[in-house]
This record gives sequence, structure tokens and C-alpha cells, in this order.
Amino acid sequence: MCICAFTLSWTLSDLSALFSCEQFHNADNIEIICEGRTDERMAKGERRNWFLLVEDNEDEERLALRAFKRAEISGDVTVARDGEEAMHILKDSESRLPSFVLLDIKLPKVSGLEVLEWMRKKPAYVTVPAIVLVGSAGAVDLDHIYALGANSLVRKELEYDVYMERMVPTLRYWAQVNAVPSF
Repeated sequence: MCICAFTLSWTLSDLSALFSCEQFHNADNIEIICEGRTDERMAKGERRNWFLLVEDNEDEERLALRAFKRAEISGDVTVARDGEEAMHILKDSESRLPSFVLLDIKLPKVSGLEVLEWMRKKPAYVTVPAIVLVGSAGAVDLDHIYALGANSLVRKELEYDVYMERMVPTLRYWAQVNAVPSF
């Protein structure tokens, strides 16, 4: 499991001081990977948004994380690399639900569609938005995906700029515009 924090209001030194962080440079900027952390706001009872990204392809994971960063979404992104891991993360998080789940359908062990179906059978996850990711090529059964409870379906584009043009507004919508019930 990978947890990635994107908080625009904190500086790099703030993050390094608060958490055990590892830095790496890429073409866009610096990204921070932080694990096992608590901060003063969490200690005061405030909760940060978190998002679950379920993606088995490392390149597509990096693209999605870059899209989160470009969308300027504040919160933590937890990454599951197969459907089984996603279900374990969700089971362990019933007291603190993710703001949304970004779910690839082709996953090892347990498919994304099986994860989606499992989520919709659990009362805690009925209202958690599920954004399903499908490859840019090939036919998908939209009726079936939506019948299982998907809130949105996004094709993963092969071209970087097109991917970002589609994914960044999608993430902004689900993180900043969409309203979900709070329990």
C-alpha cells in the first residue's frame, strides 16, 4: 500500500518535519511520499480527505497521481495494486470512508468489477463514489458497469496530454464539486 499526500498549503520543509518523507524529482515538480504519519490537525480530531486509487500498472498509477497533483486536490491518495488489497483497505476503513474510489477494472486477484460489486453490497460503501477506469482500447459493457453501481466511467487515454485533459477535471469534480452524505 502506498499513501501519497498532496497538500498545497504545506511547504516541502513542513512535510519533511511532520512526516517521514521520501522525495523524488520528476519533470513536473517534486512529489512527496509519506507513510505512517499523523499531524497536528488529525490529533485535534480534524480529518483529511482521502482517496483510494486501485491500479496495478505502475505507469498508470504515476499518471493518476500526477493528475491528482495537477487537480490541486488536498488529501491523501492510498494506492492498492490489486482488487484484493483494495477490499482489505476498504474493510479496514469503514469508520473513515474515502471521498471516492478510482478503480481500474482489469486487476489481478479480484477484478475491479468484483470490488465495485462488493462495495455496493456493503452499507458503508453504498454512497462512496466509484469512478471506474477502463483502457482506451476495447469494448466495455457500460450498462453492466453502471448496473453494478459505478458513478462514472473514464477511459484511460494513451496520450499524456489527453489523459490529463480528461482526468484532472474528473478528479476536481469528484473531490471538490460532488457532495456526498456524511455519516
